[in-house]
Amino acid sequence: MNPHRMAALATALCLAIALLMASCSSSLPSDSPDQAAQPTPLSDSPDRAAQTTPPPDSSERATQPTPSATAPRPDSPDREPLTALYHSTGGPSWDRNDNWLTDDPLAQWHGVTTDGNGRVTSLDLASNGLTGQMPPELGSLSNLETLDLTENQLTGPVPPELGSLSNLSGIYLTGNQLTGPIPPELGGLSNLEWLDLDVNQLTGPIPPELGGLSNLGRLALAENELAGPIPPELGGLSNLERLALDENELTGTIPPELGNLSNLEWLGISMNQLTGPIPPQLGSLSKLEALFLYGNRFTEPIPPELGSLSNLELLGLGESQLSGPIPPELGNLSNLEALSLGENQLTGPIPPELGNLSNLGFLHLNENRLSGPIPPELGGLSNLKQLLLFGNQLTGTIPPELGNLSNLEALGLGWNELTGPIPPELDNLPNLARLSIAGNQLTGCVPQGLQDAVDDPDEVGLPSC
Repeated sequence: MNPHRMAALATALCLAIALLMASCSSSLPSDSPDQAAQPTPLSDSPDRAAQTTPPPDSSERATQPTPSATAPRPDSPDREPLTALYHSTGGPSWDRNDNWLTDDPLAQWHGVTTDGNGRVTSLDLASNGLTGQMPPELGSLSNLETLDLTENQLTGPVPPELGSLSNLSGIYLTGNQLTGPIPPELGGLSNLEWLDLDVNQLTGPIPPELGGLSNLGRLALAENELAGPIPPELGGLSNLERLALDENELTGTIPPELGNLSNLEWLGISMNQLTGPIPPQLGSLSKLEALFLYGNRFTEPIPPELGSLSNLELLGLGESQLSGPIPPELGNLSNLEALSLGENQLTGPIPPELGNLSNLGFLHLNENRLSGPIPPELGGLSNLKQLLLFGNQLTGTIPPELGNLSNLEALGLGWNELTGPIPPELDNLPNLARLSIAGNQLTGCVPQGLQDAVDDPDEVGLPSC
């Protein structure tokens, strides 16, 4: 099996870790129903941040009578902007439009919540079939605290008039087809705690004005077409817990100021075009649980300071042209569950200190330039499910200690320079389903219990025992 096919194997083997990423994100205030409680490949898919509201069940989505147009009452100032929204976004075709444009109190209009004075405080029309553009009249809802239009088919720009809604604490526009720039006016919303604009088609730079949102707890801008540098002003968001900038077209370096985000728990900047070094200041993020930087163009070594992230559970640095050795300090990450460093240009030996990661379930070091022996200490990783070391320059024999990995499901050792026999201890791995050993200089025979797990046995070139 050639290296290209081995890369395909890596992607297939990474399916479980893809779901793990989502599981961890759901422990934070979720940007969406962050999918299932199983692993997501660190090197295959970015952090997705999308707060969505589940659509009503079929019994609730019965077709409602099309409301008749009613002129806004002079004593209800919020009726006019709501009426504009209805007409601008295909109100007659919404999944639910109960009581809209009727004389009923606004609180009885589907998705509308009001205060004691009848002023709109919350507008929740998530997953409701809205189309077209948000009208600028929304900027007149002066008491609005929450705007949730997640998972619709809205197009056009984010209205800059939203920046005048001083009471807003949450804007949720994830999963639409919005275009144009992020309005700098949003940086004046001093009470804003959540800003979810991911999974749209937004362009232009990230406004540095967003760095003035002192109460912001989550900033989700992933899966857009944003370009330019990451503003260092974001390092002033002292209450930020989640920053998701994955899958854009961001360039330049990671600002070292992000190391000031003392409350940050999730940092995703994967799948961009970032260059330069990974700032060692990120090692100061003591509350960080997930760090995803894969799919960039860093070219520099991994800073050993990342070994100080004592709460880190997920570390994805694959596909980023990183060079130099794997820092032994990563062996200090006692809570780490997944480590993906595959498809870089890392050199030197595999640190035996990685054998200290007792909670590790996924170790991906494939397709680098690592050399030397496989540390027998890896045999102590009792929770390990995937060990991918293929496509390196590893030498020596396969450690029999790997036979202690009772939870191992995938073992990728192919396309190295390994010698000697296949340890019979590997025959004791009850959950092993995929074994890659082709492309080495192994001798002897394939143990009977491993024959069904071996990929491309003809390329292995060894008889059965």
